[in-house]
Amino acid sequence: MAKAPKTKAPIEEAEGNTETSGSAAAPVSDAPSSGAATGTNSTDEPPESEGQGGAGNAAGSAESEFRAKFPRFSAELDAWKAEHGDELPAGLRIRSKVEGFRRGGIAHSKAEVDHPIEAFKSPEQLEAIFAEPKLKVELI
Repeated sequence: MAKAPKTKAPIEEAEGNTETSGSAAAPVSDAPSSGAATGTNSTDEPPESEGQGGAGNAAGSAESEFRAKFPRFSAELDAWKAEHGDELPAGLRIRSKVEGFRRGGIAHSKAEVDHPIEAFKSPEQLEAIFAEPKLKVELI
């Protein structure tokens, strides 16, 4: 069987520009075909509105992550700020229902004990202390 000779795709002329069909087609316009060539976003919306955490809301995102991870500690800080403004707490006053009960790497007493804020190494430690029902904790 003889094969039929291959034919080229038809060539169209439009306003003096020529283009071919298929994957080798060049754009008719002199303008870039997409934002990729110019480094611009091809949508009309700014990146912040796409939920990608643009530079405009990085702090808000970090704050919401902190609040989600440490809800009790965040609530205590909010209550403190409502009463004391931007003044930071100096420490925690902790009293345990059970003598010697340990939470957050510290043995707690039935008597109220004041701890400087520097004694706590992480928000995880503070969250564990604030979340413990056997402890009465307040910021001071």
